[in-house]
Formats: sequence, C-alpha cells, structure tokens
Amino acid sequence: DFRLIKMPRVCTATRDTGFWKLHAQLPRDGRCTQLIRERYNMWSLARQVQPLSGAYAEAGVYAGGSARILCEVKSADDLHLFDTFEGMPETDAKADPHFARGQFGDTNFKWVADYLAAFPNVHLHQGFFPDSAANVPADRQFKFVHLDLDLYRSTLDGLRCFYPRLVRKGVILAHDYDNVT
Repeated sequence: DFRLIKMPRVCTATRDTGFWKLHAQLPRDGRCTQLIRERYNMWSLARQVQPLSGAYAEAGVYAGGSARILCEVKSADDLHLFDTFEGMPETDAKADPHFARGQFGDTNFKWVADYLAAFPNVHLHQGFFPDSAANVPADRQFKFVHLDLDLYRSTLDGLRCFYPRLVRKGVILAHDYDNVT
C-alpha cells in the first residue's frame, strides 16, 4: 500500500537571514529575555506594518533587546520607548503574584540609550507608564505597539493609551498574554 505524504513547508523563519543574524547578536549583547518564537513573532508583525503610516512603540523596555528588534525593522520611523529604567513599581500581590517592586531593576536609562544610539528617531520616555507618555503629542498615531509591562494594571493602561491611537491594520502585541498562574 503506497501513500503520498505531503511534507510540511519550510517555516519562513528558517529563511529569514536578517532575523537569524539579529537573533545571534542579542544573547551576545546580554539583552535577550524573550523566547525565540516571541522574538520572531515580534520581528514578523513589526515588518508587516512597515508600509503603514505611524510610529512604533514599546512599553516595558528593560534592557532594550526587543527594542533593538524594532529598531532593525522600523527604518526611519519613530520608535517611542517607555520604561522606569529602575525596575517594577509597587505591585498588587493578588493580581500579579509573580512580580515584586524593584524587579528588573538591573538596567538604567543611559545603558539602554547607549545601546540604541546608532538608530535614528528613537525616543526614550522614563517614568511610570502611562504618565511617561504625557509628552508624546496627542495626535501621534501608532502602527505597532509592544506591551511588555507584566503587570495587569500597567497592561490595561497600555491598551487604554494605545488602542485609540492605533492606525487601521496596526498591531498591538502583548507579551505574556497567555501566561496563567
């Protein structure tokens, strides 16, 4: 009995040399906190929206690894980065049991700014989100937003801030969206 078995097509990621080059660099830089599938998902979605008008944004920057991915994709478009650059704010133990005040505090504004200095139009906004977004013009629209705020309240604030400013066919990517406790 002979059956023809169709082999699955090769994953697009295996042929994406730009991504693999960047993927190899991030661990060497000590900026790699996401899983490979998360990094490729961000890379792919950020590239999909390139033709749209609007800016890129990330809330929850930490060491700048995912911001670097966005820098490689965005060309000359603006990228707005929001973080305390001092670690987590006060947390709600009931809503966010895996996080504590000061967690991810092993970063700082200058370290991230220096890491991304070679890329044009990168705007770092230091402080607690969404207050740190106050100096972004009210008419600024976004085509891609990465929310990596970890905390329930902060993520909700991110959605409330960016969703009304998202261009048609724009993308909001929420990190940790499927984590369960």
